[in-house]
Amino acid sequence: MNERIQKLTGYLNRIFSNDYLAFRIYQYWAIGVFILFGVIGIYSVTKVIYQKVSLIVEMQKVNSDLYQKADKLAEIEKVLLSVSDDTIFLHNYLPDNFDIQNYMVDFVIATAQSGFLVDRFVPREESDNV
Repeated sequence: MNERIQKLTGYLNRIFSNDYLAFRIYQYWAIGVFILFGVIGIYSVTKVIYQKVSLIVEMQKVNSDLYQKADKLAEIEKVLLSVSDDTIFLHNYLPDNFDIQNYMVDFVIATAQSGFLVDRFVPREESDNV
C-alpha cells in the first residue's frame, strides 16, 4: 500500500514538473471551476432576484405612496398651524368633558345670543364629513 502511494506521488510529481502540461491542467481546472461556480452562483442569484421582482415593485409603489402622504401631511400641518390661533373659540363651544346633551344646550344658547334660532336637531348616522 505504501509503495503504491509513493509510485502515485512520484508519477504526479513528474507530471507537474512538466511546465507546459501543468499549465494546461491548471487552465482547464480554472475554466472548469469558473464555469461550475459561476453558473451555479449566477443561476441562484438570478433565481432569487426573479422571485423578488414583485416585492421590489410593491415596495417602490409603497415608497411613492409614502412620499405622497408625507407631502400631504406637510400641507395639513401648515393649515393646522394657520388655524391654531382659533382653537380658543372652539374650546368655548366644545368643553373638555364632551357630552352631547350639554353641547346641544350650549350650542342653542350661543346661537340665540348671536340672534339665530335652532328649530330642531336631526339625528344622522356618523360619517367622515363633519
